[in-house]
Parts: sequence; structure tokens; C-alpha cells
Amino acid sequence: MKRYRFPRLLAGSIALLAAATFAGAVSDEAFQLNEEGLVLLKAGKHAQAKEKFLAAVAADDVYSEARINAARAAEMEDPPDWETVKTQYLTVLTYEPENIDALVGIGEYYVKTPNPEEAKPHLDAALKLDPRKASVHFALGNMHHKMKQTQPAKAAYEKTVAADPRGFPRAYLRLGLYEYDAGEKTKDFTKATEILEKYVLMEDDAEGLSTGRSRLGAIYIQKNDPKKAVEHLEKAKELNPADPWVYYYLGEAHTKARNFTAAEKEYLACIEKDPKFGEAHFKLAVLYQQDEQDEKAIQHYKAAAADPGFKQKGQAAQMAQQLEEYLRKVREETGGE
Repeated sequence: MKRYRFPRLLAGSIALLAAATFAGAVSDEAFQLNEEGLVLLKAGKHAQAKEKFLAAVAADDVYSEARINAARAAEMEDPPDWETVKTQYLTVLTYEPENIDALVGIGEYYVKTPNPEEAKPHLDAALKLDPRKASVHFALGNMHHKMKQTQPAKAAYEKTVAADPRGFPRAYLRLGLYEYDAGEKTKDFTKATEILEKYVLMEDDAEGLSTGRSRLGAIYIQKNDPKKAVEHLEKAKELNPADPWVYYYLGEAHTKARNFTAAEKEYLACIEKDPKFGEAHFKLAVLYQQDEQDEKAIQHYKAAAADPGFKQKGQAAQMAQQLEEYLRKVREETGGE
């Protein structure tokens, strides 16, 4: 017996998995295997789900929904099975060239490769089919972002959130980070604050939410609101305790609040995560110098100077040299005491 299957959307983070446009007859066997795959996918058993979807495809080789589900499950594997992702999307397009979900899927696949520009013809075709579809604009934003084309990326992400205000939280994060970078130049963080405050209330992965809260912490430090900065940064630390920048910004917030003991603790935690973190070494050196712990200050100035990516490495080297010269003169005057 054949079933006539129409596309349906799933709830939660896998909402796009069953959105194929295939609406033909599907065998009972293929349908059942696809359903079993969806259950496994919801349970986080990505590899097993993929095998169920591929079995459904073996039972019915033009079952677009199962092929798209197999591609999505393959991408969720650790590590992702990129060959299956690519093969399943391209196969759907051989017999259903206007399947918008397959077009977006293969576009997103190419965005993740070293040649993101290969996504463009597929995403342009999807955009022509449905100019208001949020997933198309989001994929275009990702493509432009990967190609470091900030303005087109921003425009695409803005269209994404206009089309679907809740479905693509990562679009808000990207927009917030673009506005943060702009605010670094203008010292106006109004837009960045508004977007990121909205983003951190959404559901997204821990790394993304930690980044959003970390940037909000940095903004509130510059707004001279260390209390609010610490609130965001402590939550960021819970979400991603491996990120050294969270500890650095916490050090900055506590320094702004003149809580130097807490600041020292966070700067030390930062360089424990990344021993070459020049900014943290420099701030520690300043704290120690102010506290007349000159030997520690010299040690951290030198460490800051050794970080090739630290913009103030020249100043750090100079401070270390001056402090060493000062201590040498003091020893001479006090007879080495």
C-alpha cells in the first residue's frame, strides 16, 4: 500500500528536518523507517537515525523527505558525515530541482567548505522560489559572513529576523556582533545592546549564548556598569568555562568596580586557560605594580610583550625594562637590601 505524504514541520531544534516538498506516493516500509528515524533523531541518536533514513531511501529512492532527513542527521553526527550530506541534497535536486529545502541544505553545505561562493547559485535559486523564506535569507547571511562581506550579511540576517523573529537566534547573535564591532569605533553600543539582550533570552547552543553574554559584559564595562557586566559574564562562564575572554572581561569588570582581589583572580584564571593571553598579563602587571609587587609585575609585563598579537606589546616591554631599571637603582642605593 502507498501513502501520500505531504511535508510537515517538526517542533524544536529539528524543525527543518522534514520540510521537503515531495508529495508523492511513499511505501509503507519507507514511511515507517522514516518515522523510526525521526524518533531516534529526537533522542539525539544521530548515526542511528541516519541509517534509518537511508534505509527508507533504499526502500523508496525518490523519498525526498527521508533524503533530507538523512542529510540533516549526517550533519549532526560527531564528526559530521559530510559526504552523505552532500550526496543526499544533490540527489534530491536531480529529480526535484525546485526543492527549496534541498537547495538551502546544499547551499549551507558549501558555506561550510573552503569555497563558500559555490553556495550562491543554489541559494539564489531558493530565493527566487520564495523571497520571504527565513531559512534562505539565513543561509545567504551565513555565506556572506563566511566570505567576510559584512554589509550583505547584515542585510540577509535582518531579513531573516523580519521573516521569522524567533526561529533563527544565531542571526541575532551575528547582527549583535556586527553592531558591537561598529560600536568599538563609534563608542555607541545602543544597537548592539538591544540586539544582544534579545538574543541571550533565546534558545541557542552554549557557545553562542556565552559569546553573546560576554560581549554584553564588555559593553557594560564600557558603560561604567560593572555590576551588570558581572551578571552577564558569570552566566557566560557557566555556559562556556573554557573561554579565556570571559575571565578577562570579568577581570576588567572587577577592576572597574575597584575589587582588585577579584580582578586578580579572574586575570589569573584567564592566563591559566591561555598562557599567552597578552591583555591579561598586561592588566595583571599593572595591578601588581600598583600594589608594589614589582617582581610579579615585571614577569607579567614580559609575558605580555611576548604575545605577538598583543597591540601594546611594545609598551609592555618598555614597562618591564623601566621597572627593572628602577629596582636596580633601588638595590644600589640600599646596598642590595
